[in-house]
Amino acid sequence: MLIDINLLPEKKVKKRTSLYLIAGILAAAILFGIILIFQVNSQKAHLKTLDAKLQEQKQIEITMQKRIKTFETSDSFQQLDQAVKWAESYPVKTGPVLDKLTALLPERGFFNEFGYAEDGTVSLRVQFDSESQAAYYLDRLKKADWISDANIMKLSTSQIDDTNKGSANLTATAGADNVLPRYIASYEIKLNKSIIQSESDESSEVEGDEQN
Repeated sequence: MLIDINLLPEKKVKKRTSLYLIAGILAAAILFGIILIFQVNSQKAHLKTLDAKLQEQKQIEITMQKRIKTFETSDSFQQLDQAVKWAESYPVKTGPVLDKLTALLPERGFFNEFGYAEDGTVSLRVQFDSESQAAYYLDRLKKADWISDANIMKLSTSQIDDTNKGSANLTATAGADNVLPRYIASYEIKLNKSIIQSESDESSEVEGDEQN
């Protein structure tokens, strides 16, 4: 006895499954390709933006360099340069400087000599009751913003006859109980002329306003 089996429907099902699988793979590949193209185009656009900004920055730098060169060769730059040099070489007023130096002295400090050079160097000889006062005065000078540098060049002693309240260098030893030592410090001070000149100008403006 023969059995007849029809397999045609099963073949159609297998064929459809294969087609669906191929279609799915193609769709995924197309989708992946679209995403990849989109990312590449986005990256290219970002690079173009960065390149444009870089070119813009370079152009700005070139423009600024041209302006600087133009200014340096102009009369305004020459006038400004001359004004700065004149301000640096202009001698400051010694009155305000002396007042400032006096204000920094300790209570028992007295000027013996004062000298000023056009380069802004001040030479001082100051009398103190002790060495510590001389060091204290030097410390205050160094901390002042209107002084560039300060140094003690020499520190010597002299003697004062306490009975006469006067200063003199004594060679005799008589009356030693009435003789007190005094310390004479020689200072060299470099002034910051720009700050002093600026403060002097501000003071002049205030005085002018008060008079008006």
